[in-house]
Amino acid sequence: MDQKKLEGIIPAIASPCDKNDVFLEEQFAELIKTLYKSGVHGLYICGATGDGYNMHPQERKRAAEIALELSKEFAGTVIVHVGTSNTRDAAELAEHAAGVGADAVSSVPPFNCNHEQLVSYYIDIAKAA
Repeated sequence: MDQKKLEGIIPAIASPCDKNDVFLEEQFAELIKTLYKSGVHGLYICGATGDGYNMHPQERKRAAEIALELSKEFAGTVIVHVGTSNTRDAAELAEHAAGVGADAVSSVPPFNCNHEQLVSYYIDIAKAA
């Protein structure tokens, strides 16, 4: 991932889901367009506000693809939260985010990590991204 200066208004956005917690792609795309037309400079997706921990990894990947695709039109920045309860999935999400052109990834590590596990977690994500 190339280094890019993050600046401007980059809100943490919701990931709309139906009553069965299935990610709603069209509503997500509409939210993104509305935010950009309102003047934001980028998006922070799939974090706690975006319910990333409750989304299936494939839905999170799709959310990143949609956000990156639409952000090109507005020259917006996209930060993808890749935190999960395990390193393997977080690294996979980080690799995907980098592959689709995310400007940055962020992560909260799994709960109950000791220092060594915490360091390893972030090293693995950095290598993947």
